[in-house]
Amino acid sequence: MASLSSLISRFAIARQIPIFSKLSWLELRKIAKRSAIFEYRKGEVIRKQGDPADNFYCIVSGRVQSYHLTVTGNMEHLEFLHRGMHFGIISVMTGEVHSLTYEALNDTVILQIPKGEFLNILRSIPQLGVELSHSLSQRIRRNVL
Repeated sequence: MASLSSLISRFAIARQIPIFSKLSWLELRKIAKRSAIFEYRKGEVIRKQGDPADNFYCIVSGRVQSYHLTVTGNMEHLEFLHRGMHFGIISVMTGEVHSLTYEALNDTVILQIPKGEFLNILRSIPQLGVELSHSLSQRIRRNVL
């Protein structure tokens, strides 16, 4: 069982992430109990294209770049992600491998929720699914227009 202080830290961190901002105290506690905090150094790959769906990721601090490796081996940059943004949701929801590589651009702290735990959270907190749909729609619109 996680120590109380680390649960309190994860609760405080989760509360600052925009997609969790409208959740109740009990819902935030549920997220805090099922999450973990990881640190990545500049240049470290967080997830590689083709890795199995494993976690939902929220950036607490730092910056991450997402890119796709083409069949010729070239890197095709897609997006810069920063504090408060999330990734891995499509892989978690579909169960398919990650379609992008995510790399820390500088030292980065990420809140991670394992796939099974995150799916349970979504079932028990429908409002979170609505927030994620809204967030993904905005991201798609930004990238298409």
